[in-house]
Amino acid sequence: MATITLRPVADISIRHKKYENGESSSASAYTLIDDVVSDEAATTIGQAHHSTSLTSLTSSFKLGGASYNHKIFINSITIYYDYWCNNPAKNGKMTSIGITKAITVNGVKSSGLRASISDVNTESDSGSWKMLNTVFTSNNFPELSKVFDSIDAMNLQIEIATEWKCGASTVTQDQHLYISQVYVVVDYTDAYEFTAIGNETTDVVFMGMVRDGSTVYFEAMPKINHRFLGWFSDSACTQQVSTDLSYAVVVNGADKTLYANSKRIEAINVYYKKNGTWDLVQNLYIKENGQYISISSQEFGNQLYFSERSYLMPQ
Repeated sequence: MATITLRPVADISIRHKKYENGESSSASAYTLIDDVVSDEAATTIGQAHHSTSLTSLTSSFKLGGASYNHKIFINSITIYYDYWCNNPAKNGKMTSIGITKAITVNGVKSSGLRASISDVNTESDSGSWKMLNTVFTSNNFPELSKVFDSIDAMNLQIEIATEWKCGASTVTQDQHLYISQVYVVVDYTDAYEFTAIGNETTDVVFMGMVRDGSTVYFEAMPKINHRFLGWFSDSACTQQVSTDLSYAVVVNGADKTLYANSKRIEAINVYYKKNGTWDLVQNLYIKENGQYISISSQEFGNQLYFSERSYLMPQ
């Protein structure tokens, strides 16, 4: 596993305002919120709330700043951000604040995950910054279960929504919620293609893209009346790597293709001697999983003789 850090590089839609030195700006311009250190003067978006009803704003951003060109599985995508807020109009009333995050991968948007911040007591614009994060995995966003050609090919975007609701009967001053230092950490595992190839003598289990470091199994199923010869690294089946029907391989930073091969068992006729006379066995029985299974003698071509008492028939 490895990680890569992405930051906002452009806005898709901007609904929050930029605030400078704790003051709300009448302009909708802003500086991208990608600084390594929280800086409310230069890299902040925010919502000014001046109402007793619920108000919300939503902004979305494209991500970039790093690249990795290899097929990958996504383990998780975590949005990190700093926030702080004030509530000069609290007046002893409960104020409910929510920050909801969502991600978009190749045009498919996740459900929003909301963090609730309740009962804000800070009454000035000198509140302290706090960090939160939100984690997306294939459990809460099934789109992440796919294999991606690269980080860039994901076309990853994030969305940040904020909402305020003040419990005071009247609001005489703006309430501010600032968000800064937004970045995304993508936790991924390289993906490699494992291919099992059979032929007219051997069936194989389909494989595909697998995770680096995982253990996978090449599974072979010889056709009836065939003996398995093994797994081979070349299509001519001259370089044998294993004779196991189920061959375990640890994925180690490379694609792999193996070829399964079997050889037909020459057929035989089976005779047995009883009362001095050789008779053709009409049915043979093998015991499999505790049960006798009949094998027709017509499946055999050559001849093999057993003396009297040298054969075993089920009772």
